[in-house]
Order: sequence, then C-alpha cells, then structure tokens
Amino acid sequence: MNNRWICFFVLSMFMVLNCNVVYGHIYEDEYPYKTTVTVKTGEGSVYATYNSVENYSATPTTTSASYTATITSSTNTTSVTLNATAAEGYTFDKWENSDGSLLTSDTHSPTVQLTYNTSNAQNSRVVDDRVQVLFFSIPLYHYVYSTVREFSFYACFKEEGAVAARVESGQEAIGSAVVAEESNGKATLVARTINGSEISGWTFDYWSVGDNTERFSEESTIQVPIPDEGKVIYVAHFMRVDSESYCFIRNKATGKYLKLSDTKNFSAPTDENQPAKFNGSFTLVGANDAISDPGCVFIVIGSSNNGGFRKVKLISQSKAVGSEASSVIIQSDISIIPVSNNTYTISTQYRYNNKPLTLYFRDNNGTPDMYNVPSDNSEWELLMLNRDNLPNTYFGAKPNALLERDGKYYTTLYTTFPYEVQNGTAYYINESSIVPYGEEGKYRVVCHEVPNNKVPENVAVILECDATDAATNKLLPLKMGSVPSLEGTSLLKGQIKVVHGAKSGDGNIFVLSVSPETKTNVGFYKLKSGVAIPDNKAYADLPEEVQAEAKSFIYSFGDDDQGSTNNIKEVALPEDITGQHIYDLQGRRVKNPKQGVYIVNGKKVVIK
Repeated sequence: MNNRWICFFVLSMFMVLNCNVVYGHIYEDEYPYKTTVTVKTGEGSVYATYNSVENYSATPTTTSASYTATITSSTNTTSVTLNATAAEGYTFDKWENSDGSLLTSDTHSPTVQLTYNTSNAQNSRVVDDRVQVLFFSIPLYHYVYSTVREFSFYACFKEEGAVAARVESGQEAIGSAVVAEESNGKATLVARTINGSEISGWTFDYWSVGDNTERFSEESTIQVPIPDEGKVIYVAHFMRVDSESYCFIRNKATGKYLKLSDTKNFSAPTDENQPAKFNGSFTLVGANDAISDPGCVFIVIGSSNNGGFRKVKLISQSKAVGSEASSVIIQSDISIIPVSNNTYTISTQYRYNNKPLTLYFRDNNGTPDMYNVPSDNSEWELLMLNRDNLPNTYFGAKPNALLERDGKYYTTLYTTFPYEVQNGTAYYINESSIVPYGEEGKYRVVCHEVPNNKVPENVAVILECDATDAATNKLLPLKMGSVPSLEGTSLLKGQIKVVHGAKSGDGNIFVLSVSPETKTNVGFYKLKSGVAIPDNKAYADLPEEVQAEAKSFIYSFGDDDQGSTNNIKEVALPEDITGQHIYDLQGRRVKNPKQGVYIVNGKKVVIK
C-alpha cells in the first residue's frame, strides 16, 4: 500500500513539472512594437524614435547597419519617426518599404513619421514567474493582450554630386539637409527640422559653405549653382527656439526701465553719426513706477544663440517690435547679444546709403534712442518675471490708498497678457452683475471672482488687495493663451493709449473711484466728460437702459454676492452733485446723503 502512494506521488510530480499551470491575470495596457530600419544602398546611418521628443538624441547606427527600436504604450496609436543621415560622400535618396516600394512620395525627406494602431491586440502566453513547491520550481503563465509586430524599412543613399548638403556636426538628430533637385545648372537645397514639431524647441538658423561658418543664407530652401569642377558642400545649422519669456528691460548704467508707451514711429538717422530717435514710442521710467506698469512688461520671443537671442520679437501692450511683425517702430530683426553675465546689447540692422548699419538701444540722458556705437549706456539687463524670481523681481498692483473699504484696497487693471494673482482676489463684471436693488433707480454691481485668480489676456478686472504696495500684490505673468475665457460678456473695458487711443469720459461710462468731496465711498462713478482714463485702467460700460434710469450704484464682493445686504454701502451719487458741498435743511453738512431734500450750492436738490 505504501509503495502505491509513493508511485502515485512521483507520477503526480512528474506530470506537474511537464504541464503549464495557468495563472489567470490578463494585462491589456502593454503593446510592444519593433521598428527596424536598415541601410539598403550607399552609406549612412539610421535610427527610429517613438512619440516623445526626449528621444531625439538617440544614437544612430554605424554605417550600413540596421537599427531596432522598441516601445511600450498604453494608447491605441503610437507614432514612430524614421531618421536617416548620409555618410560623408553620400546623400539621402529615398525610403522604401520591406517589399521595395516607396514608403513616401516625399522621397527627399530623410525623416518620415508613421502611425501604428495598437488596438488590434492578439493573445500571447508569456512566462510570468515560477513558484517553488517542495524541491520543484513550477512555471506559472499569464495571458497578456499584446501586439508584437515588427516593421522593416530601408534607407537608400547615393553618392554625392558636385553639390552636397549636410547638417552641422552633432545636429543630425535635430534636422536634415538634402539636395532635393538638380536641373538647369542649379541645385535646390532643403533644410528641415526633423518632423517639425517632433523635435520641438529647434528651428533652422542658416546655411554656411564648406568649413566657413559665416552665414551664407537664412532661407531654409535655396538654389545654388552647380560648379563645373570640384564639389561644394553646404552646411545647415539649427538653433533652439525659446518660448515666450516675460521680463523687465533695465539699463545697467542708469537703472532706468524701458517702457513701450506710444504708437509713434522713429526718426531715421540723418547720417551715420546721428542717432535714430523713438519720438515717444519708448520712454524710460524709474523702478518704483516700472514694477506696477504693464507697459514695462515685455514678452521676448526669439531664438537663443550662444546665450543671447536672435530674430527677436518684443511685445508690450499687445504691440510687437521686430522680426517683421506689425511693429510699432522697426520691422527688421532685433538681436539681444550678451556682453557679460545677464547684461546685453539690444540692436537692429538699419540700411544707410544702401549699406548695413548696426544701431544699439541706449539711454541717452533719460531718453531712449539708437546709436551706431555701443557704450555703457547701451548695456541692458533682462529681469525675468517668472515664479522662481518672484522674491526679488516682480510685477504687481499698487492701489490708491483712498480706494479702501473694510481694510481692503481696490484698483482696476487691464493687461494684454494673462497673469495669476499671488495675493488678493480678482473680480470681473458681466451682464449678470448689474441687478436692481431696493427702490427704482438703484442698482447693485455684483462682482464675480475670477476662477483660480488667473486673469486671461485682454480682460479688465477689479483687484482686491491687502496693501497698497506692489511687493505685497504680486502678479505673475502666464503663457499667452493658457487661461480660459471668463463667462459672459465683460462690462469692464480696458484702456491702453498705445492700442486704443486716449479714452475719456463722455458722461456714459463709470470708473472705480471715491466721492471727490468726501474722499470715501468706493464705487463706480460717472466719469466727467473730457477726463482721460489712465493707461491700463478699466471703466464700466454699462447697458444703456441701466444708465438711463440709474441714480446710484452699490458694489458687493464675497458674501454680498450671495444676496446679503450686510455692509453694502451706497457708493455712487447722482452726477450733478458729485464733488459739491451738500447740506441738509437744518444747514448741517452731509457727506453721504440718502434720499431726501438737500441744499447744494444754495439750491434745493431732491435725491430719490
């Protein structure tokens, strides 16, 4: 009997060791893919990258070898980019499928982007782990949905002709350069970033010839003559493009801040030794004024080059200067070139007597202009306005101390760039904000909080602040287009002279202010005709039917928005008595008149 049990045990273990034990886990989020690219003809190197720009520096294969890339993705589609770089003496010819057919009609492009569909998954049994039973290791299996598919492509190269195109050494993974066509004694050269946005952050810079690194052309597609003898090699150079950066521009020698202030043009130099003048387009202001002035906040968009910026576009107050933009002043390229740590010259090219003349921004005794010789007053500091620099370099709001209510200070602000309120609250007014209150002719202005305290570009708001200094009321500029629009149609409009011209009161607009007589009662007041609204301030453009019957307004924040009348103050007066001395019938002076009969400048006035 015992022998039978021993035989049964031995036989059972033998069967276990030779059978698959299924472990019932199913994984559906891994789809391995393989792409093989091989040099078919000529000499060169090839490689492949998947989906992300982080892989742009993948090491190419050696000459005439193949390259295999593998991915793991949880998405249904995955993009792969094939890259080919010709060896010296060769040029790229075409891409082929594994069957020898053309992969793409764009045969002169060394880069091709393909999309794989990973949704058609197949079952595959994969060894997952083993479990130890007594002295035996038993294999466990699980089933995974995987699409293990291999794609093969071939890169074809051919020997160079009399004209060759190459990419600057070390930039082969960034861009491509090819001779796209040769006809009628000319060769067409084309330089491209690899799949454009695939290698984000880079752009074409210029062509050079042979070992000479000087700029031959800044056009990405050029035609060049084919030499009768010898060979000419054209080299394509690429550079990193910087996303928009916000900054103050401060003169190192004088400490003055550059401000874009008007739409006027500049006067060209009358000779090489005369400066170009801005005629009011730019001004210079002190630090105390600059830190709260949106006109001093510049967006720098350009391409970095050895620590500086080329092909720069400067934007302030929604107006652009440079890089062939619709410029306030100049439409040619602006260059910001480092001269020392965080110090730059800002220059542009101007043609005088049909020859190039470099002009440098400078502080000329408190007035900015441009001169052909750089000096100490031509050196500028870029004070970057970003989250890291907030402790020391900041842009902020500075309310008037008179605009105070319950320990809070109020101001309006209109900027052409978005920003985030770091301390305080931003409010906006739309068509739902103006509601009747109390008796006929009285209205309440319900101020809505801006979501997340992030104000979109070109939106006027009311800012509630804890203090009157910009250091407390910091505003962090945000990337253009990054903040969603606010609900409804804004009834607050912005005023920027450089954009809209000077807006002045016409008896039909309201501004945030206090009673001129009492210096109290913060609210919306009708602006007197002919009085100009300061730049970057807001005014309320209320519906005509409201204006026709309005006698007074109150405004509410926070809990008041829920309908509570606690702490609500009457903050606007009929326009005909604003700023005048008011007395009741007993001859006592009244600062905050309510309904009733009053004496104003010796005449009876009824306030309803």
